[in-house]
Formats: sequence, C-alpha cells, structure tokens
Amino acid sequence: MLVHSSLFLLFAAMLACSSDDTRTDSGTDGGADVEAGPPARPAVPQVQNQKGAVLAAPRVVPIFFGSDAFQPQVEDFLQKLASSTYWTATTSEYGIGAMTVAPSIVVTDPAPATIDTIGIESFLATYVDNTPNDVFAIFYPSSTTIISKLS
Repeated sequence: MLVHSSLFLLFAAMLACSSDDTRTDSGTDGGADVEAGPPARPAVPQVQNQKGAVLAAPRVVPIFFGSDAFQPQVEDFLQKLASSTYWTATTSEYGIGAMTVAPSIVVTDPAPATIDTIGIESFLATYVDNTPNDVFAIFYPSSTTIISKLS
C-alpha cells in the first residue's frame, strides 16, 4: 500500500508541474481564478564589443571562375544589397558602414577539384591585393570540394 500511495503522490506532483493552465488564484476576490498572462521572456542578447577592428566601409570583391552562368545574377544581387535599406538596418548597430562592390575578378585558370582553407589563402594571395575593408566572396563551381582544415 505504501508503494501505491507514493506512486500516486509522484503522479499527482508530475501532473501539477506539467499543467500548462495559466490561471492562478490571486487571493484578492475570495478565491476566483484570474489570467496570469504569458511567462516573462529572457532579455535580448547583447553583442559584446571586444574593441577589435570593425569594417567601417566593407568592400565586397566577388571572384568567379571562367564563364560562371550565375555571375550576372550574383553581381546584380550584390549591387542591390549594397544600396538596400536592409544592409543599413542589419549592420549599422555594429558600427559597419555602407557596403560597396568592387569589380568582379574572373579567374581564367580552371577551378580546383579540391581545395582547403590553406589553399584558399594561397589562392587569394595570388589573385588579389588585400586591403583592410575587403571581403572576398569566391564562387567555386559545384564540382569543387572545399575542405575545412585548420592551419
């Protein structure tokens, strides 16, 4: 009998804890139930500034291989993004300024079948002059396998 009573109490406690009834007794009107309202939400996370460099004037440098059929669409998208209110709305609070788009670099060498992160660094050193605000967007063909490799 003790086991059955303990199980009943455990079951009753579980039911009480799992109830999603938001009605509570305020105790001010003789026991009438009132709506409790939604639960409190956690505070919105804040980005911590670690005093590092911020792209004050990011310049996207698109890089394509050969005759990429998507190049016109990508270039059009980047130009529209740079002039959109979306860019400003999503980046200005972080101190990031207006985005510009550099002329595309089209590499005539065949795209590699496989490349890793070290190979990408070497590739960039060969084809571009890096300036502090440059953001390189390399559009490899789907036939290229990119391997994440820590140096």
